[in-house]
Formats: sequence, structure tokens, C-alpha cells
Amino acid sequence: MKKFFTAATAMVVAFAALAAAPSQAADPVQPEIRLLTPTLDDSNSWNGQEEANGWIANGWFPEGLTYRQTWAPIGSKIIFTYLVTNAETGAPIPNQSVNLRVNKAWSIANAVVKVNGSSPTNGIERWTGADQLKVSVKTDANGIAVFVMEDMGPGFAYGEPEPASLTDRGAPFDENSGGDPLISYYTQVMPEIMGEITDITDITEVHFYQPDASPSFDKSVVTARMTTPVLSETTAVNRADLENEFTVQNSWYPVGTRVFQKYEPVGKTTNLVFSVVDNAGKWLMDSDVSLSANKAYSNSNASVTDGTTANNPALTDQDQARWNGVTDAFGTAYFKLTNTDTTGITKPTNMTDPMPEENKLFSQLYLNVDGAVSNVADIVELFFYTVPKKAQTMKNPAAAVKVKKTVTLPAKSVQGVTLKWSTTTKSICKVVKNKVTGVKPGKCKVKATNTGNTDYLPFTISKLITVKK
Repeated sequence: MKKFFTAATAMVVAFAALAAAPSQAADPVQPEIRLLTPTLDDSNSWNGQEEANGWIANGWFPEGLTYRQTWAPIGSKIIFTYLVTNAETGAPIPNQSVNLRVNKAWSIANAVVKVNGSSPTNGIERWTGADQLKVSVKTDANGIAVFVMEDMGPGFAYGEPEPASLTDRGAPFDENSGGDPLISYYTQVMPEIMGEITDITDITEVHFYQPDASPSFDKSVVTARMTTPVLSETTAVNRADLENEFTVQNSWYPVGTRVFQKYEPVGKTTNLVFSVVDNAGKWLMDSDVSLSANKAYSNSNASVTDGTTANNPALTDQDQARWNGVTDAFGTAYFKLTNTDTTGITKPTNMTDPMPEENKLFSQLYLNVDGAVSNVADIVELFFYTVPKKAQTMKNPAAAVKVKKTVTLPAKSVQGVTLKWSTTTKSICKVVKNKVTGVKPGKCKVKATNTGNTDYLPFTISKLITVKK
């Protein structure tokens, strides 16, 4: 939603927003979708809350919408990380499809960008009310969704002039020039689940500029903190005793290194996001980093992979895996860890219960920053637990069908697992996939089964359908 409207435009926008049918959400609750990276505040971005409040007052968005604008060098990679929660309870929503609306409708954004390897936007939306790109991902067990954007500007656009401050407001779309990227070149994104009149969310606008000079960084002390999974007093255990042992009693790590332990479900994928700054507190952009997975001497024993390189359990005095990455324009590094074990430790009563000393299954992680003289980072141990499987349910099929007529049976359980249908009364009815056709009057017995999956128990149920003339 851009910040300049004619009266006619405002009417069209209001109608489009109010008439849009919200997409389905897995949870029938109001979602809250908050931006974690880039980490924006009044020190590094322009605060457009006054305009957002006007959009809320018009009924286009619910209370809680935020709008900020910041800057990145042209050609940048940007890692957008969002935390998705139940707006009422604050509980994370796992396995939830989230759409990122890129160069959002009515924003007049003209940047040419890719997201998660998609085709690029065309950069020419002109008040048509259509998003230039929509990309979908599912949240992990912690309610985290990640989208990786790449600006394709270099080669056809020079970008806006470098701002004096990151809190400066970027130039609006220049209608007279037809969108000259020398004057105004930006993207606007908004995550969405149910729809913009329902979701409590953040709109973020990034203006791409041409740097006056190559950036310089002070790597004498680099600080690398884990952004996701979120490490808080309610989600993780802070091991101050180990911090003291590692940094004070011994000089194995620099003072300031933090140690956390966190429970994660076995056999799942976890989005690992880190924020890295230099000694002056500047985002350490475009810097080579690597993640130690099952770090040397940690006795880690979980099976993990980034999708390309799995850990080597035979190694003890060196990292079992080292995954390489590069920070984005905001000092953000992203890795996707998948645990491939089938059975974990017993699920804890509370997520902050002390981790087991024996019969444990865990992976110790540590982010290395190339060129850092002193690397003040987080040491994080993920302990993987078995999630008790849940029972499945099914919606009732039709109670009757006429001879030579067909009714459709549920293709999946309520939990989304595919059902296989069969019948033992083939003289009364015929079953093909999830459709039953009446053959002659009588009682048709149908049966639905599946073997379950990592989350749900096997399922079987029989139903009687009356075949009528």
C-alpha cells in the first residue's frame, strides 16, 4: 500500500480490499505475522505508522498493522524472516502456509526481484491492484517462515542515490518519468495467510540505492546472534554455567559468548537464522560465514543435514558438518537444518525443562564468521524429542446414493492424510478412488484406511451407505 492516493484511487483500493475473499488458513484463528529480519526500528528505518494508521481507519487493514521503509544496496540479497502466531494466545502456528506478496498491489513498486528462486517480477505494476509475485512457504515447528529475495537491478538500473541516513524516506514512484529507477527503485512486501483485512502483519518497503563507495567493516569483534529459533526464557534454557566455564574459567571462547539449549521435534526441519554485526554495530553485509553442525568436541549425536551435506558421525575432534553461507544486506545468515532421526528423547513436560544428561539426542551449532578476529557468537544445542502421534478423524460421507449415481467420499482425513477407499459389497456399489457409485438397492459397506505419517497414527473406519432406486 503506497503512501499517495487520489480520491478515486482510494475508493478503488477500499473496494478491492473489502471485497477480496480471504484464503483458507490451517487454524481458524486470527494470525499475527511479525517481521524478525531485517530487524527494523527507528534507528535504521523510516517509520510509516502514521500512514498505516490511516489505512487501518479506512478499514483496509486490522489494528496492529505496521509499515516501515529501509534501504539496501542495489543487487542485494534480503532474508525476510517472519514469526507466525495465534493473535489471541501468542502461540506459534506450525506447518502453516504463508504467502509473501511481492511488489504488493497498489504499491507501484518497480524493483525487479526474485524470491526463493522464482521468476523475477516485471517491475511495471501500475495501479492494477495485482501483486507482481506471490511466493508460498510453510512455517516450521516454531512458526517461522523464511523468504530469500534477490534484487536483479544491476544491469538495467542504477538505483536511487545513497541516503544520508537509513531513516530517510525513499522517493515515491515518479509518475512523470514513467518509473525512472534512477529516481525511485524499490520493492514492497507483505506476508499473508487469511487476507489483508484479517491478518495482523507488517508491510516492509526496501529502496535500493547505488553505493557511493564500497562498505568497510571493523571485524576486530564480530557478534553473531541466533534470531530463530527464538531463544527466550519461555522457549529455551540459557546455560550461564557453561558460559562461565567456556569464557571465564577457560578461554575457549570470547567473553560475551552465550550458550542455549532448546527442544525441537525429531525428524523435522528447523529454520536457523542469525544476525551478524561488526564492532561498530553495523550490519555485516555480504560476508562469508559457515555453520558448525555437531561441533567438534561437543559429543553431538543427532543426524542432521542442510539438504546437501549431512554430518559425519565418525568425526569427534572436528565438526561433523560445516555448511557455508553468505550474509545478506542486513547481516542476516540463513541455514535450513533437517533432523533425519526417526526416534528422539522423551518429550519434556515443559520446553524449559533441564535437558537429559543421558540417553540424549542433540546437535550443537556455532556460526563462524570469516575474517573475524574475535567471534562473539551463540552456542546452541538442539535436543530432539519424539512427538506422540495423534489420532485422525474423518468427515462423514453421504448417507445414501441412487442406483447409477455417484457421490464423492472424503479424499483425505481432517488432518490432511490421503485416504484409500474400498468396499466388500461390490454387488451393491462400486468404489473407484474416492467415488462410490450405486449398482443396485441395498447396503453398501465402504472402508477408508491409511498408514498415518510422522505426525498421525494409522487410520481405518467403515461406513454404510444406502443405495436407493
